[in-house]
Amino acid sequence: NRKSDWLLERFDEGLEYRLLQVDGATAGFLETIPGEKAWRGVSAPGYLFIHCFWILGRNKGKGYGTKLLNACLRDARASGYFGVAVLTSYEHWLPNKQIFERMGFEQVDSAPPAFELYTKRFSRDARPARIQTGWKKAGALPKGLTLLESDQCPYIHVTAESLGGIGQELGVPVQVIRIETAKQAQQSVCPYGVTGVYFDGQLVSYHPIGPKDLLA
Repeated sequence: NRKSDWLLERFDEGLEYRLLQVDGATAGFLETIPGEKAWRGVSAPGYLFIHCFWILGRNKGKGYGTKLLNACLRDARASGYFGVAVLTSYEHWLPNKQIFERMGFEQVDSAPPAFELYTKRFSRDARPARIQTGWKKAGALPKGLTLLESDQCPYIHVTAESLGGIGQELGVPVQVIRIETAKQAQQSVCPYGVTGVYFDGQLVSYHPIGPKDLLA
């Protein structure tokens, strides 16, 4: 399993999962990694970086997200980090900024179409985190369809399998760019780092999509 192999390698780099159990079932989880190893298009050395943050279904609205995030902040402070950083989006797939704003995080950077970087600094002297500028190079991608693919997102392979046929249908070339290291993700043309579908250098989606969406 590609995702399992990816996780095993990341655990050696400091990746951690925080699971919240309610009545014996997982109610939510939070995935973190040292900022130097973040698989997002960011520069966040010295910060604990949040990759993923989900509260599942019926568990939303019960304060579980706040509980998970408070535990993350306590651990980051105790471990000597400058603070905690997270890439959010008001479109889809990434964490929503609202809970971070409620918890005292501040927006420190943004990138189109909907990416915002938030940090909670433990000291005003902490160096700022930022979104890398790789997204400004998207226009240099070749004509046709380009897919950024990594094993952090197991669902993107469905999109990859669809692209060949769609490229034929549209009569355009298809290119797949593999993201295999944190450094590559941080320098990615997509701030999400690990996935992205582009057409003629324009971002179509930064989350897995099917053929109908690509052809829309």
